[in-house]
Amino acid sequence: MKTLAIVTTTYNRANLLQNAFKSLTTQTVKDFVWYVIDDGSEDNTEDVITKLKEKADFQIIYSKKENGGKHTALNLALDMVKEELIVVLDSDDELMENAVETILKDYVEIKYDSSICGLGYLRSYKDLKNVGKP
Repeated sequence: MKTLAIVTTTYNRANLLQNAFKSLTTQTVKDFVWYVIDDGSEDNTEDVITKLKEKADFQIIYSKKENGGKHTALNLALDMVKEELIVVLDSDDELMENAVETILKDYVEIKYDSSICGLGYLRSYKDLKNVGKP
Protein backbone atom coordinates (compact mmCIF):
# COMPACT_ATOMS: atom_id res chain seq x y z
CA MET A 1 0.00 0.00 0.00
CA LYS A 2 1.16 3.52 -0.76
CA THR A 3 1.66 6.10 2.00
CA LEU A 4 0.04 9.19 0.47
CA ALA A 5 -3.38 9.78 -1.06
CA ILE A 6 -3.61 12.77 -3.36
CA VAL A 7 -7.28 13.74 -3.64
CA THR A 8 -8.66 15.87 -6.44
CA THR A 9 -12.33 16.77 -6.53
CA THR A 10 -13.56 18.05 -9.84
CA TYR A 11 -16.66 19.35 -11.57
CA ASN A 12 -16.63 20.12 -15.30
CA ARG A 13 -12.87 20.77 -15.32
CA ALA A 14 -11.67 18.11 -17.71
CA ASN A 15 -9.58 20.72 -19.50
CA LEU A 16 -7.57 21.41 -16.33
CA LEU A 17 -6.89 17.88 -15.09
CA GLN A 18 -4.04 17.33 -17.55
CA ASN A 19 -1.90 19.94 -15.73
CA ALA A 20 -2.48 18.35 -12.33
CA PHE A 21 -1.66 14.97 -13.88
CA LYS A 22 1.57 16.27 -15.43
CA SER A 23 2.71 17.55 -12.05
CA LEU A 24 2.15 14.08 -10.61
CA THR A 25 4.11 12.39 -13.40
CA THR A 26 7.16 14.49 -12.52
CA GLN A 27 7.21 13.64 -8.81
CA THR A 28 10.60 12.48 -7.58
CA VAL A 29 8.87 9.91 -5.36
CA LYS A 30 5.83 7.91 -6.51
CA ASP A 31 4.62 6.68 -3.11
CA PHE A 32 1.07 7.90 -3.73
CA VAL A 33 -2.32 7.11 -5.23
CA TRP A 34 -4.29 9.81 -7.07
CA TYR A 35 -7.99 9.81 -6.21
CA VAL A 36 -10.12 11.80 -8.63
CA ILE A 37 -13.64 12.36 -7.35
CA ASP A 38 -15.93 13.63 -10.07
CA ASP A 39 -18.81 15.60 -8.56
CA GLY A 40 -21.26 14.89 -11.38
CA SER A 41 -19.42 16.51 -14.28
CA GLU A 42 -21.28 16.90 -17.55
CA ASP A 43 -18.12 17.32 -19.63
CA ASN A 44 -15.63 14.65 -20.74
CA THR A 45 -13.89 14.27 -17.36
CA GLU A 46 -14.37 10.50 -17.29
CA ASP A 47 -12.84 10.09 -20.77
CA VAL A 48 -9.88 12.29 -19.81
CA ILE A 49 -9.20 10.24 -16.68
CA THR A 50 -9.50 6.97 -18.64
CA LYS A 51 -6.79 8.20 -21.03
CA LEU A 52 -4.60 9.47 -18.19
CA LYS A 53 -4.81 6.07 -16.47
CA GLU A 54 -3.32 4.47 -19.58
CA LYS A 55 -0.30 6.81 -19.43
CA ALA A 56 0.21 6.95 -15.66
CA ASP A 57 3.10 5.31 -13.83
CA PHE A 58 1.08 5.54 -10.61
CA GLN A 59 -2.37 4.36 -9.57
CA ILE A 60 -5.38 6.53 -10.35
CA ILE A 61 -8.71 5.78 -8.67
CA TYR A 62 -11.67 7.52 -10.29
CA SER A 63 -15.14 7.78 -8.83
CA LYS A 64 -18.11 9.70 -10.20
CA LYS A 65 -20.94 10.75 -7.95
CA GLU A 66 -24.08 12.83 -8.22
CA ASN A 67 -23.36 16.55 -7.99
CA GLY A 68 -23.49 17.69 -4.39
CA GLY A 69 -20.63 20.15 -3.97
CA LYS A 70 -16.96 19.88 -3.17
CA HIS A 71 -17.56 19.01 0.47
CA THR A 72 -19.56 15.90 -0.48
CA ALA A 73 -16.87 14.85 -2.94
CA LEU A 74 -14.22 15.24 -0.24
CA ASN A 75 -16.35 13.21 2.17
CA LEU A 76 -16.57 10.41 -0.41
CA ALA A 77 -12.80 10.53 -0.84
CA LEU A 78 -12.29 10.24 2.91
CA ASP A 79 -14.41 7.09 2.87
CA MET A 80 -12.34 5.63 0.01
CA VAL A 81 -8.78 6.50 1.04
CA LYS A 82 -6.76 3.73 2.65
CA GLU A 83 -3.38 5.48 2.68
CA GLU A 84 -1.91 6.97 5.85
CA LEU A 85 -1.72 10.58 4.62
CA ILE A 86 -4.01 12.76 2.51
CA VAL A 87 -3.18 15.82 0.41
CA VAL A 88 -5.85 17.77 -1.47
CA LEU A 89 -4.81 18.88 -4.95
CA ASP A 90 -7.45 21.04 -6.61
CA SER A 91 -8.17 20.31 -10.25
CA ASP A 92 -6.57 23.60 -11.32
CA ASP A 93 -3.45 23.17 -9.18
CA GLU A 94 -0.08 21.52 -9.69
CA LEU A 95 2.50 20.14 -7.29
CA MET A 96 6.17 21.04 -7.41
CA GLU A 97 8.22 18.03 -8.54
CA ASN A 98 9.55 17.30 -5.04
CA ALA A 99 6.24 17.79 -3.19
CA VAL A 100 5.56 14.14 -2.40
CA GLU A 101 9.18 13.57 -1.38
CA THR A 102 9.10 16.61 0.91
CA ILE A 103 5.81 15.64 2.54
CA LEU A 104 6.97 12.09 3.24
CA LYS A 105 10.33 13.25 4.57
CA ASP A 106 8.71 15.81 6.87
CA TYR A 107 6.12 13.28 8.04
CA VAL A 108 8.78 10.82 9.17
CA GLU A 109 10.21 13.53 11.42
CA ILE A 110 6.90 14.39 13.14
CA LYS A 111 4.97 11.11 12.86
CA TYR A 112 5.03 10.30 16.58
CA ASP A 113 4.79 13.86 17.91
CA SER A 114 1.29 14.05 19.44
CA SER A 115 1.48 17.85 19.60
CA ILE A 116 1.31 18.06 15.78
CA CYS A 117 -1.95 17.40 13.96
CA GLY A 118 -0.94 18.18 10.39
CA LEU A 119 1.50 19.73 7.99
CA GLY A 120 1.00 22.89 5.97
CA TYR A 121 3.11 24.32 3.18
CA LEU A 122 3.42 27.72 1.60
CA ARG A 123 2.79 28.07 -2.08
CA SER A 124 5.61 27.91 -4.52
CA TYR A 125 5.52 29.07 -8.09
CA LYS A 126 7.35 27.75 -11.12
CA ASP A 127 8.22 31.24 -12.32
CA LEU A 128 9.49 32.41 -8.92
CA LYS A 129 12.02 30.24 -7.16
CA ASN A 130 10.43 28.72 -4.02
CA VAL A 131 8.34 31.67 -2.89
CA GLY A 132 7.87 31.47 0.87
CA LYS A 133 10.66 28.93 1.39
CA PRO A 134 12.30 29.43 4.80
